[in-house]
Amino acid sequence: MPLPTRPFAPQETAEQTFPQQLQESLQQHQHQLLHMLRRYTLNMEDAKDLLQELWSKCLHNPGISPPQGMSAQAYLFRMARNMAIDRLRHQKLQQEYVGEQQALQQQDCATDPDKQYAQRRLLEEIDTALQVLPTRVRDVFMQSRLEGIHQRELARQHGVSIATVERDIQRASQCVEAVLERWQQANGIHGIDGAEASATARDHRRKFLRNAILGLFTLAGMGSLLRQLHILYVPQWRDQIANSQTQHMHRTLPDGSRLTLDAASAIHFAYFAQRRTATLQQGMAWFDVAKDPLRPFSVQAQGLQISVLGTRFSVDIQEPAIASGDAASIEIAVSSGLVRVQPGIDPSPWTFAPLELKAGDTLRLNPQNPAEAALRQQPLAALHQGQQGRLSFQQVPLGQITRRLQRYSPKTIHISPQAAQTRVTADIQIEQAEEWLSLLPRIMPVRVRITEDEIRIQNT
Repeated sequence: MPLPTRPFAPQETAEQTFPQQLQESLQQHQHQLLHMLRRYTLNMEDAKDLLQELWSKCLHNPGISPPQGMSAQAYLFRMARNMAIDRLRHQKLQQEYVGEQQALQQQDCATDPDKQYAQRRLLEEIDTALQVLPTRVRDVFMQSRLEGIHQRELARQHGVSIATVERDIQRASQCVEAVLERWQQANGIHGIDGAEASATARDHRRKFLRNAILGLFTLAGMGSLLRQLHILYVPQWRDQIANSQTQHMHRTLPDGSRLTLDAASAIHFAYFAQRRTATLQQGMAWFDVAKDPLRPFSVQAQGLQISVLGTRFSVDIQEPAIASGDAASIEIAVSSGLVRVQPGIDPSPWTFAPLELKAGDTLRLNPQNPAEAALRQQPLAALHQGQQGRLSFQQVPLGQITRRLQRYSPKTIHISPQAAQTRVTADIQIEQAEEWLSLLPRIMPVRVRITEDEIRIQNT
């Protein structure tokens, strides 16, 4: 039985904007959408994930608009169908990728040992050179050369201009060119006109190196090298997960790891054949990592790298007490296992020595003191309070508390600089945060004004 692609929609009111119509239609038809997604994916967990992604797209795209004459309901079902098809296409590519890896292993066994050794050495040199590049530069280069993603799409994915994407590709290409040139000289291989020093010869040599790169990335004469680079740098699975200001989001990842994402938080995952990475972009996340010694799990956040094999821990990007433009602090709490924390590979604001955290350890890093790391022990029960909907603060500036509560409130919270510096001890139920703020005048000299859109806190 064919699936509906343009169901009939009830009459929509002229007063509503299209995004509002879309959200209302999603709320009314979420069960039908889930059923349709389940029929496409043959998996209820995948269907639920896609429905959550659909919610996120509708909530975070205020400028969304349909083709002329299409109703919100029809547009919604078409979005869901396209997302399901994209998921199936990606799963097919994953299966093909596994097949390629198996074929690669068989091919390598039959390859000439000398050629295989030379290719492996070249691969190692290219790998080392690419590792020292900033993460975005490396990712843009590999996505462009190995996945064939257009520069316009890369600019959108990474939030930069097309000109920046072009510069990133050029920078990484020059890096690979330098490796190839050294490798050719060491092996007595010369390009057009050999190693002559004339300007014309140098120009020919640059063209030769560019052609060598093109050959490298189009399977021309380099055999399994491209596939090995593919294994190193092209993710088998990746996802961008964002949570609106409502409540915690729970997600089971493909490797069995479990994620709890705090409100107003966002994270990007990329799983490779030899490693699993997550980049916390804002907010807070709790991780329960499935053990896989062959694919270590790491989290990047604000220039930090947190590495684990299998453990439970959280990472919290804490904005300054007031909107001052200062960099955010980072807090890492470990519930079980071991976590290694160190400055990231990219240019990083942190200069402290790498640290290993065990169960019960909480590490707080302040960008104002990049060489210092404040480590303390906490009861394990206290580490789970935020995940359970409760927040505890001991002599913490009120501004820091309100910045945390802002994640859970649809209202904008404003606080005067003087009130923000007042230190407070509090135990707050997240769902009662607004009520707690309204009672502040009973315990400190402030005025609190609450309207439909905002909460203002000022000194009396």
